[in-house]
Amino acid sequence: MSVKPKKKRARSFAVHVDPDVCDGCGVCIFYCKPKVFILSPELSRRGVFPAVPVAEEACNNCGLCDKACPQLAIWVMPKEEDES
Repeated sequence: MSVKPKKKRARSFAVHVDPDVCDGCGVCIFYCKPKVFILSPELSRRGVFPAVPVAEEACNNCGLCDKACPQLAIWVMPKEEDES
């Protein structure tokens, strides 16, 4: 009798960008292979087009975006999972 390993559920992540800190340089867009970010079509209070996460479900938490961001405007956190 063999025991089948339980399948791990893919974890989802919340991707945050602080539009008041982001300078719209696009480094996160360049490094993000799953293409989570685009530049906003609207200006921020700083007068730049900040990065915005548009495909958060594609994030694999590789960490390249937050490590590459020169302004430290990005952070990624695991989403809370519903226990119901």
